[in-house]
Amino acid sequence: MSTNKVISTGSVSCDPAVVPQARKISSTEEVAITCFENEVPSFIGPELERLYASLYASLPFFQVYGDMKNVSTYIARRGNEISSVLLFSLENGKVRVLNEMIGVDEKEIIPFANYIFENFPSARQIVFQAVATRAAKLPLSIQRSYYTDDIVLELPATEEEYVANLGKSTRKNIKHHLSRSKRTFPSFQHQVHVAEDANEEDIRTIVEFNKLRMAGKNRISSLDDQETERIIKLVKLCGFISVIKIEGRICAGAIYFRVADHYFTLVNAHDPEYDDFRLGTLCCYLTILECIRRNGRQFHFLWGRYEYKFALLGVCRKLEQISIYRSSLHVMLDARNVFKKGFASRAQLVKFWLLEERRKNNFRGKTLARLLRHMRH
Repeated sequence: MSTNKVISTGSVSCDPAVVPQARKISSTEEVAITCFENEVPSFIGPELERLYASLYASLPFFQVYGDMKNVSTYIARRGNEISSVLLFSLENGKVRVLNEMIGVDEKEIIPFANYIFENFPSARQIVFQAVATRAAKLPLSIQRSYYTDDIVLELPATEEEYVANLGKSTRKNIKHHLSRSKRTFPSFQHQVHVAEDANEEDIRTIVEFNKLRMAGKNRISSLDDQETERIIKLVKLCGFISVIKIEGRICAGAIYFRVADHYFTLVNAHDPEYDDFRLGTLCCYLTILECIRRNGRQFHFLWGRYEYKFALLGVCRKLEQISIYRSSLHVMLDARNVFKKGFASRAQLVKFWLLEERRKNNFRGKTLARLLRHMRH
């Protein structure tokens, strides 16, 4: 094997062609690692998109939502190809990986953890948040716990195939509400506006619909003024808005984003005056058809186990938080947090199980439904 150029573990130049020292991982493969301390090189944007196809692991998202001053970049190569790009920050002994809603396995986790603990003596813990992993046994001191969901739809090649795959009742209801809306409102139209063509006031209108929906449930929307401004900036970089208009006025809309061939819907809401017409579900359905036309591969409804997402063929994928400790001693020293996360994770999963069982029209489901009603009273 040819000799690789040695690079220090400190900051290095932003040259993607530079090959760092290879570190042995097994007898059959090697991984070469470069670390840009307190730096995020611009060339990693396309690599992040290629490797993860996740909005929450994309350069536009990091630029809009993150303070990049103290963020470092870990890059691993196998052969001549980049196999991993992880952005991370180190504070008070905790390394937090910024990449979220990604899939990771042993080949990515182990080299990263080894590198961090070897080169950052103050690091006691590494946290991956909102990741999917099939990693079975890791030779590390770790805690895995439920974090959130990503409800994902695998998009077929054609609109006709998608419609055919819908359940009979869902297909019938969508057809009925779409026809009824168009008959009742002859000016009914669906429009899609991309990035810079998306009007800021239209985005604010969709956000206001979300606030009205949450208020109707006696809840406060997380979309405050600051978050709305961030959404507008992100839409201009990689977003879309999908709107239903009646007499030229927006009555329903979706705000979503594209990374590679994956689409992520962040907000889907409608004017409560049109509840009887199911405009929110219709807008989401029409948005999915648009993503199919644009050769999308996956449509992410993200978190929130709402019935309409499953009716539109979304499948729930659980995402975990993985905490990796330098040693078993550090696990013991953090025992309180380890217990709290473990308990909260189990409690949430039990809650979801109860809700799923309650939906089933059988004896156990009906019994649980009665029990839950009794507990609430």
